[in-house]
Amino acid sequence: MQAGCLVIGFLLLWFVVVRATSWDRAVRVTGEGQFSGKWDGTLRIGCYNIAHGRGDDPGGSNWQGGSQGERKKRLGEIADLIRGQDLDLVILNEVDFDCTWSYGVNQAQILGKECGYPFVVEQRNLDLGFPMCRVAIGNAILSRVPIREAEGVDYPAVKWWEPLAAGKKGGVKALVVLPDGVEVQVFAVHAETRNAGVRKNSIKALVGSAGRISILAGDFNSVRGGDGATAVDLILGDGRWKEASATGATFPSTKPVSRIDWIFVPRGWNELSSEVLVRDLSDHAMVVGEWKVR
Repeated sequence: MQAGCLVIGFLLLWFVVVRATSWDRAVRVTGEGQFSGKWDGTLRIGCYNIAHGRGDDPGGSNWQGGSQGERKKRLGEIADLIRGQDLDLVILNEVDFDCTWSYGVNQAQILGKECGYPFVVEQRNLDLGFPMCRVAIGNAILSRVPIREAEGVDYPAVKWWEPLAAGKKGGVKALVVLPDGVEVQVFAVHAETRNAGVRKNSIKALVGSAGRISILAGDFNSVRGGDGATAVDLILGDGRWKEASATGATFPSTKPVSRIDWIFVPRGWNELSSEVLVRDLSDHAMVVGEWKVR
């Protein structure tokens, strides 16, 4: 009985320490140097919900993404897809930074290294763990453009206790500095799925923290309604942004029926191209585009 109480006490202490120190890991920026590309006044941007590297099963269990070798192979194929698009900025959702189900790898750092991005932003939504079981997931930004700083964007919680027990969905904004000196805010967005009101209030918080020159990209879990009723409508109704014009649904990738992944850029930028890329590496499609910066 006493031994059992000691074990339970140890596990609880471990959990509390992980949660109490999670603030220090909430946002991290790695990388240094100059712009690693040929600057011609255009930016190629992509967003991709990589579904923890588990594959294209929509809503599937993260614990059923295959063996360590299978996950490594799939992450390599995701890297090949990203690298093939020659992107300057990549916004990623459902990224594992340290999860038991994906064998403890930091997917953001691996993709950044394999795809040649010198700057990586990590933002953790969930961050909890016990001995031998760890969950740390969230959003990431891979960049060729120097990142001056990054900070989280607070979203409302669905349940009051979730931020204490595990964490909750949030956003991250990074300030990048283009070779011509123009400063651009880049927001990695992954909005709530379970509650439409929380989702819209999250987007309101995001829009409220955005400057005049900013990019919003990621999995908004929202379609364009056209009547002001959806989270995406809130962004378009603000007037500062326009969406990538590529048509096509992005979810689920096995048979896409809904457009919930978006890239929004400043209204004055000139779009040169955009497309939706449907692959079997995630349950989401990837959205990419190129814009002339103005």
